[in-house]
Amino acid sequence: GFFHRPTGATANDSRKSKQADQVFCAFIWPSDSAKTPPISFFRRTLKSVAVLVLMTGAVKLISANQKVAALGAFDPLIRFLSIKQTYIILGVIEVIVAFYILKSRNIVRKLEMVAWLSLLFITYHVGLYLIQFHGVCPCMGNANSWLHLSDDSINSITLCLLAYFSIGSILMLGIQWRFQAGNQNQEVV
Repeated sequence: GFFHRPTGATANDSRKSKQADQVFCAFIWPSDSAKTPPISFFRRTLKSVAVLVLMTGAVKLISANQKVAALGAFDPLIRFLSIKQTYIILGVIEVIVAFYILKSRNIVRKLEMVAWLSLLFITYHVGLYLIQFHGVCPCMGNANSWLHLSDDSINSITLCLLAYFSIGSILMLGIQWRFQAGNQNQEVV
């Protein structure tokens, strides 16, 4: 037929690859079967992301409604919007994404949504870097004034959250796609 089973060295390499995948999967999450993605792990991680995104969105929306003169200043990167307008737009987007993650049943779409939001955040941070912005990132609203944290601490927290969102969603999407591709190959052979 058109599709054939690999033989010789090719079959051995294929078996080694599958064994390595199973070892990797067992290392990442303990389960009885390395043939299915860890749905419960994905769900727990996505819930934590949704809560964090909801919190940052709420902080932005609360910050936008404060009587602070700095809110009237223009955003350092998106110069045609005030910081207040940026907080409102991003806060609403984050709240919508958080509720989508909490309510949707499609795990792949949830992961794609987190990856998309992460891409927006990464793009914004790269833009701040390129214009050589040295202040506190407005990503956390006015949380530094409420929490009495330094600008460096807020920037570090922001970058840690960004890493958690982006690396986590991309790795989980990769794992999911790998399982889907593996299942399709098994059906064809």
